[in-house]
Amino acid sequence: SEHQARILQQSLKADRKSLLSLVSFCQENDFAGWARVDDKAGLSAEVEQYQSRRGARTYDALPATYTMPDEHAALVAAHAAAPGPWLVKPANLHNGHGIQLITSPAEAPVRTGWIVQRYVEKPALVHERKPSLRVFLLVTSVAPVRVYLFRGGRTVFSVEPYESGNYEADSLPMHIAHTNVFGKRVQAAFEETKRVLNHANAEWPYAR
Repeated sequence: SEHQARILQQSLKADRKSLLSLVSFCQENDFAGWARVDDKAGLSAEVEQYQSRRGARTYDALPATYTMPDEHAALVAAHAAAPGPWLVKPANLHNGHGIQLITSPAEAPVRTGWIVQRYVEKPALVHERKPSLRVFLLVTSVAPVRVYLFRGGRTVFSVEPYESGNYEADSLPMHIAHTNVFGKRVQAAFEETKRVLNHANAEWPYAR
């Protein structure tokens, strides 16, 4: 349950030895090939390969993704046909680190380790904020496929209201929900977020 998960989380924070044991267990028992799909460039390649076998409409809700530097020319062509904005992400970092907003391929890092995705300009909003849904799965078998879904889940929100058309470098707090990348700005924004979300915590369980 959500309550039990939080108790476990707090216990592990207080017990470094147990936390290291759990991390070690997960690393040693991950399924073969996990590192490739954990890397965004690798995941993009796997999706493209799957689409080529199953048809272009498979996963067609995913934004167009270009892996640098090999697909920079394709990015330039896509931008010429339908201009950005674009979201730049490091291929193997998490929690919002390294994310950038750009409006031209000329701003994209043309080197290994980066992907560029077309930005979704009309996102779903909750109280004028972008939600980020966390879905937790336990994969115990891939042949046959056996996956368990953690029903609790959680939803976090961008700390500033979404404003369509604002793609300046300092506007990231309205575009992503990873608050740990905003430095000293985040506390004031968090208080405002809690006020707007009916004095609720800025993190909601799925049921809410």
